[in-house]
Amino acid sequence: MRGIFDALRDKLHLLNDKMERAEPREKARPGPIDLDVGTEIVELKAEAAQLQSKIDKFKALYSPPLWNIPEWEASVPLSPPAYWAGLNGPVSGREADEKINSALDILEGGAEAEADKIKSISPEELHARILVDTAPLPVAKDRETYLWDYHLAYWLMGLGDLMLIKEIADDAGVPLQSGARFFDFGCASGRVLRQFIFQADEIDAYGCDIGQNNIRWIRKYLPPKASAFQNTVLPSLPIPDDFMDFIYAGSVFTHIGDFEEAWLLELRRILRPNGVAFVTVHTDRTWAQLANPKHFLTRYLVDYPHRCEERPDIDITDNLFQSPMPEERITLANTTMAIGNLNMFHSEAYIRQHWGKLFHIDKVLNKMHGSHQDGIILRKLESQLPLPEGRGLRLR
Repeated sequence: MRGIFDALRDKLHLLNDKMERAEPREKARPGPIDLDVGTEIVELKAEAAQLQSKIDKFKALYSPPLWNIPEWEASVPLSPPAYWAGLNGPVSGREADEKINSALDILEGGAEAEADKIKSISPEELHARILVDTAPLPVAKDRETYLWDYHLAYWLMGLGDLMLIKEIADDAGVPLQSGARFFDFGCASGRVLRQFIFQADEIDAYGCDIGQNNIRWIRKYLPPKASAFQNTVLPSLPIPDDFMDFIYAGSVFTHIGDFEEAWLLELRRILRPNGVAFVTVHTDRTWAQLANPKHFLTRYLVDYPHRCEERPDIDITDNLFQSPMPEERITLANTTMAIGNLNMFHSEAYIRQHWGKLFHIDKVLNKMHGSHQDGIILRKLESQLPLPEGRGLRLR
């Protein structure tokens, strides 16, 4: 596909060169305009406009393997979480608790599981956890717009996810103790990864993200212990076999299309035997939620141009979500974007049938990433080999 794009672009450059040579000839002729030259210029401009339209459409469909935005510059970061909680100034404990409770109220509106975990600890412990994190917070655009300008709620959601992850790991028999290896697959600018660095530094925490800007932010503003790297869309990670004890992929497989199974196999490869991956997804339960026309995801999918990859004949309107999922796996692609443009939906039956060939599915938990994503606990079993040895994939 890159070759097609280059050919279109080269042809457009040639057309522009022709126009640049033709226009001086037209202007240099005395008297009436040379109709032949004038007609040639008009035709060249029309052809160039058509070609530019093709290039624009191609850009909207073409997703590069490496997501780089060279002109990006991080905004000035925000103060650390203690500032937003009112814990680093002349504010009473009661006033600080009011700020925290206000942020928790915001969090409960869309991330009940995380809010519930935070409410399970005492105010004193929560204050201590906030104060220990001394790194700045990213502005909304530098954190995938999570929680928009509710900065303390953003930080609290990360803490709640840390607590959920540790609880899930304990229940799964793979406790994240000293020396354990944790991998945040799709870590963005460190919403969860920073919690491991400041709250659980006895654990070896790693992260990766497809967005170069997110990794730049981590390198610049989080402590050196933050081990994060940029991956590509291609399913290959620079990590040894059987290395990680626990993998977290929050709101990642909600956006992976063509390489879904290959990425699952790659995560399986780097997990140790009996290791666990916790992956959040849009399920058929999510789809049923979208029957509410005011749901934020409904509005995004309907108000911006989308197409259904599996069923191009389907119109993406409010009416679509009044019925069950038309297929067991649905890809809705934003046609105005070249990257980050997919929203995936999987029925629970599809996950059990297809993902269950690659992992043992321990549990499916509702509302594990906001109220609209469910969590799948996947376990690597030694006995599961989806492909025979020696057939292109070496599975451990």
